This record gives sequence, C-alpha cells and structure tokens, in this order.
Amino acid sequence: MKQVILRGGSAVVEDVPAPVVAPNTILVRVAWSCLSPATELATAATTSIGSALHRVVNEPDTLRKAFDILQDRGLRHFSALAHERISVGTSPGYSCAGTVIQAGRGGGGFMSGDRVACAGDQFAKHAEIVSVPAKLAVRIPNDVDFLSASTVALGAIALQGVRRAQANIGELVGVIGLGLVGQLTVQILKACSCRVFGIDTDPVRVEHATSFGLDAGAADSQKAVEAAYRFSGCQ
Repeated sequence: MKQVILRGGSAVVEDVPAPVVAPNTILVRVAWSCLSPATELATAATTSIGSALHRVVNEPDTLRKAFDILQDRGLRHFSALAHERISVGTSPGYSCAGTVIQAGRGGGGFMSGDRVACAGDQFAKHAEIVSVPAKLAVRIPNDVDFLSASTVALGAIALQGVRRAQANIGELVGVIGLGLVGQLTVQILKACSCRVFGIDTDPVRVEHATSFGLDAGAADSQKAVEAAYRFSGCQ
C-alpha cells in the first residue's frame, strides 16, 4: 500500500506493508485524510539533519541523552542510530475517514463496511489502509460525507478546548490563534451563543474567522490588547 513518509525535511509517498488486524483495533480503508498544515510542517522540519543537530545543541535533555549514548555505545553506534532515525522518517497524520475492512477481537462492535472517522497520532495516518484502536473511531452519520468526517480530530480538539474553558451562554471569550483549530473553536463558541474575540498575526485568518461569525478580532499584536479591552467594555 502507499503511505506518506516525512524524511529529510520533505514528504514522500512510498510503498509499505499494509497493517494487519489486532485485538481492540479495526482496519480501515482510508477515503480521506486531513492535513493539518502547521503541525505537519513542523513535524517535517524535525526530520531534517539541521533540525536534529539544532535539537541536540539547544535542548538540554536531548543533549544529555546524546552524550549518554556516545559514552555507553561509542561514536560509531551513535552515528548509525542518528542516520537511521533521519533516514527512516516518520509517519504523519492523525485524522482520517474511511470504511472498515476488518475488526479485531474487542473491536468495539464495528463491522466490515462501517463508515468511520478515526483519530490519533501514529494511527490515523496518510495511508491507504490504517490500523486504529477501536476507541479512537466513531461511526459516521449517514448525512456526513468522508471529506467532512476526516476532520474529526480537529473538531474534537476544538470542542475539548471549549469544554475545558467552561464557556457559558452569553460570555465573552478570547481565542488566541486562528488556524484550523482556532477557526473551529470560534464556530463552536458562536453555536454556544458566546461573543468571541480572536487574535492572530495573520490578518487573512482574522478575516476568515469574521466571515464565519467572529464578533471582533485583531492581527496587530500592539493593538490587540486595546481592541480586547474595547470589546469587553473595559475601556
């Protein structure tokens, strides 16, 4: 099967062995997977040699681990390990939707042919077939298509943020960052009848959020505090 791999700071598509069903998991043939630009660009950057060296030099814990490996196993083993980690790469993706091929023992009651949305880093990958824990999958309602359902993880993250904030009807709420999750957060808050102020360094994101119901926003960091005070009626 084909799968996206991040290696050397870039994304490549490779042929890899298909996963097999295991207890408490389901095999899913992916129809759509959701690309989260900020998260996956950042992940791609960490697979480059320059980024790896930067982490070793600038992160105390990583530097300590590197010295421990050098001391215990020697330079040759350390070099081979570093080369392996960079050359093997990593599998991106954490939100997708598709059709169940097979359910393992304890597979949450899913059956072959079920339409499901799946979440989870290292599970809901950009691949033709994925193996996902049953607890990280949910059946897709009949009136929802695969494309929409593939954003399930992003929606869940946004909803969890709103729940933890304990926002109530009519309250004033600030959302810092209007990327994909921020945009969804604004819309959930508006559905809860909150008044929402958004902040992002990109004015286009503020415009998009405003078109979807954001009450007020700011893209200028120097003016954001003043604008927030005006919005909240404190100035």
